[in-house]
Amino acid sequence: MDMIPIRLDHGMSKEFMRKFPNALLVNNAEDEERIRSYLDSLPSGHRDKMTFKQLMLKKPRWALKRMRRHVPTPDELHASVKALFDIYQDSKCAVSGFFLFDRRCKAVAANILDSIKRDHVSDPPGISWYYLLYTDKLRFPVYRCTRGTNSIEGVVQQNIVRKFASFNASPALTDCALADYILMHNIQVQYKLIL
Repeated sequence: MDMIPIRLDHGMSKEFMRKFPNALLVNNAEDEERIRSYLDSLPSGHRDKMTFKQLMLKKPRWALKRMRRHVPTPDELHASVKALFDIYQDSKCAVSGFFLFDRRCKAVAANILDSIKRDHVSDPPGISWYYLLYTDKLRFPVYRCTRGTNSIEGVVQQNIVRKFASFNASPALTDCALADYILMHNIQVQYKLIL
């Protein structure tokens, strides 16, 4: 999915870029409620006393490590992303007078909405991209998200790049080397599945 090439000098660009990921990813209700309960239980005057919204602005890394998120179904996702685009695309900058979305941005936004409709963005059902690392001193589970990491996407590509880095390979050598790599990779994966 392409990133929307908005004008970074536009007055609404930071707000839009902060809200766009929240339109794509939905918080796990149980994890969010655990954090909200903790914030509500803090006595007034405590240094960490704040609302959930303030926490997401001030300490997003802390909160997101303790909260799983998922990309919803295409219908739900399309509605939330389209609503966000409709709100912000025609907002005019008070300084420059430009709209947040120019013609190119609108074309990219239409492609994003099309990809969402085709179910190219939503998480597959029953798959979790999170695993528990540990429980912190406040008894919050701390998760690691594997969505978009090299453990998911980069392992094969990195091995192929390493394999070809020392060769100035002809098409015939490339074909043979890829066949060898595919065979060895499949043998290793099958061996791991058997165990």
